[in-house]
This record gives sequence, structure tokens and C-alpha cells, in this order.
Amino acid sequence: MAKRLLRYAKDKRHPGSFVAIPHAVIRSKQFAQLSSHAVKLLVDLLAQYRGDNNGDLCATWTMMSDRGWRSRDTLGNALKELITKQWITQTRQGGMNLASLYGVTFFALDPSSKLDVSAKAFPRGAWHQIAPIVQVVNKRDRQHAERADPRAFNPEGVALETPSAFSQPAGRGGAEALVE
Repeated sequence: MAKRLLRYAKDKRHPGSFVAIPHAVIRSKQFAQLSSHAVKLLVDLLAQYRGDNNGDLCATWTMMSDRGWRSRDTLGNALKELITKQWITQTRQGGMNLASLYGVTFFALDPSSKLDVSAKAFPRGAWHQIAPIVQVVNKRDRQHAERADPRAFNPEGVALETPSAFSQPAGRGGAEALVE
């Protein structure tokens, strides 16, 4: 029975290797808030992932221009965004004739002698620790939500939601006033 299911699964996809991105990652608010360039860079980095080389992913201009990148600035901005939002971590500092290496934080780091970061020090799951920003629907809903928790808003009317708030049930006037 299991062999038949495996054969059926292989028949449904293109032959060759693939990388599985967890649904928890793809469906997260943090992923939805990434720019399109950051998502493309993340996919291009994952294209190098073989299952045993997380931390040994490279984003050099030479490699990325072959993947369709046309601007060094856009590549640099996407790399900065992924690092700032903790989707990737630099595992080796590049320099003269040595490329910087990165690891995605939703997979465990695979140990290698060429990395500057140990598996214990690698911030696995760090992408989930960044609180997503949720926009308020309109002024009236904002005022109603501010009465429930006035500390949860910045001056522009943007609700700052913490990761612990995702697991809490919606209170009266709180979460239902926010765009999901």
C-alpha cells in the first residue's frame, strides 16, 4: 500500500529534487508582509538547499544574476529585508575572495566547518518572533480598538501585534477591528 502511494506521489510532480516550505511559514502574517523581491530571494536561496546545507546558501551577484536579478541595489535591499526580518541569518562573513553565506531560519542549521555560527547559536524560528504589523480598517474601528488597549497603537494608527496575541481569543472590539 505504501509503495503504491509513494509511486502515485512521484507521478504527480516533476522529477528531481524539491524543497518543502512549511505551511506555517507560507500562511504566516510575517511572510505575507515580505516584499516581492524578498520572497524571490528567499526562493532563490532555497533553490540551493539540498537538505543538508542550510547555512551554506550564497547570494552573490554572479549567482543571482543567473537567476534573473537585474539590479544589485534590489538584491541588496531584499537581502537586508530578509536579514532584518530574521528570515535568514548570515552564517559566514564574506571578504576578499570569500562569499558571505546564509541560512534560512525556518530550518535547522546544518553544521559545517566553513561556518562562523554553531548550530546551538543559530536563531531557528527567529522569523516568527518578529511581530507583524496589522493595519486598522478605518478611523472609527481604530478609536474603538484604542479604547480596549491604548498602548497597542503607534501615532499613525497602526496596531502593533505581539506573537503572544495570536493565540489569545479576540476580545470585544479588539481583534475584530483589525484587518487579518
